[in-house]
Amino acid sequence: APNFTVAKIGSLGYTSLAAAISAANSGDTITLVSDVTLTETLKINSDKVVALDLNGYVVDGREKVRIAIMSYGDLTIKDSSDAKLGAVKAGIGTAGNTVNICGGSFVLESGNIYSLNNAILVDEESASVEIKGGTITAEPNTRNSAAMYISSTSDTEVKITGGSLIGYNGILLWDNTSIEMTSGSIVAQGGVGIQGNGSKDNTEIAISGEAVISGYYAAIYHPQGGKLSISGGQLSGWTGVVVKGGNVTISGGSISGTG
Repeated sequence: APNFTVAKIGSLGYTSLAAAISAANSGDTITLVSDVTLTETLKINSDKVVALDLNGYVVDGREKVRIAIMSYGDLTIKDSSDAKLGAVKAGIGTAGNTVNICGGSFVLESGNIYSLNNAILVDEESASVEIKGGTITAEPNTRNSAAMYISSTSDTEVKITGGSLIGYNGILLWDNTSIEMTSGSIVAQGGVGIQGNGSKDNTEIAISGEAVISGYYAAIYHPQGGKLSISGGQLSGWTGVVVKGGNVTISGGSISGTG
């Protein structure tokens, strides 16, 4: 008989990714053994702490279907394959966010996340996001799209210790957000590497170490009331850093403007 298994937990096979997530216990790793097309939102709920190993395969959410981390669920995405071509894709139109974090924790260790809108959207509740590796790409189609869009007004913590974020903008953030970037890269192909909002305050942004931020307009645009610290890294853009609000400390790193 044909084998329609698309994912495994240990030696147990599942015919859908949703079934595997439903069956998973906290701490389990779900390993893809086939490409998967989603027909409905894949939800990681509050009782789940799971890892998804893409294993070189693709999860395709087509137009609007995405992976959603709900109310303090916990998801790590990685790719154990040698070529590291595994990917999670979604997104046509305004609802096409690939990973939607509505409270909870998300870690990207390796693999690729791709969207035609926002590759990662953080909204509604406080969240933790850590990028250790892999590539996050938002096809640069509009000035309001980003590799990561943080529209939550609750406490959100972002740590970037590796990987690449690529989009029209790198990261767009609202209030009560902290970003700590020590390595990895952000490439904004049409806008800004990291951009705040002038009406959304109480942010903390710290750039250090080997971080690389390349913006089309600017590496960082900081109009909000918040703290910006640059102690290392390489920042470049038409204008290197634009500051219109907040407190800024620069003690190291390289900042260059090409305009």
